[in-house]
Amino acid sequence: MACAKTHGNQHWELDQGARLYDLTHLACHSARYSPSTVSGSCSPANAKQSAFPVAPGGAMPPVEGCAKQDYALLIVISMGVEN
Repeated sequence: MACAKTHGNQHWELDQGARLYDLTHLACHSARYSPSTVSGSCSPANAKQSAFPVAPGGAMPPVEGCAKQDYALLIVISMGVEN
């Protein structure tokens, strides 16, 4: 993997024809839950346990009283070695 950093911007790419499929768990995802109103409450206790585990590629389940932002996660399971 090559990485270049200029003026606070970071760019990276995979070397030698590698693909994300070669390096990651792929369909990992998560969500950030926050109160849907200023005075509201957002608690994991409100999550429906039957909604878990979430199917690969699926959106995280809604939670009563919460707004959510879904995220895809990039989890690297291999690192290149520099000569």
